[in-house]
Amino acid sequence: MARRALDEILHILKDDEELMNMARVWYAVKNRIKESVKDVKARLRLYMELDNDEKFNELARKGLIDEALDYVLHKIENKT
Repeated sequence: MARRALDEILHILKDDEELMNMARVWYAVKNRIKESVKDVKARLRLYMELDNDEKFNELARKGLIDEALDYVLHKIENKT
């Protein structure tokens, strides 16, 4: 059942370029955040902040992974 659900989700994502772009960006960003921010609560706060961040979301919608990663790393550096 889980495999079938995943296949259906992937099918939907492939038909929606913007959602696919956002999924790729979030995947890359979350991996980098996990490497850079060890505190789980701080990571969750950052995820929520990014979810509401218009500039980040614009980069994600366009699929600009490198730019989104740079943006997030800059935000992390400014918090420490």
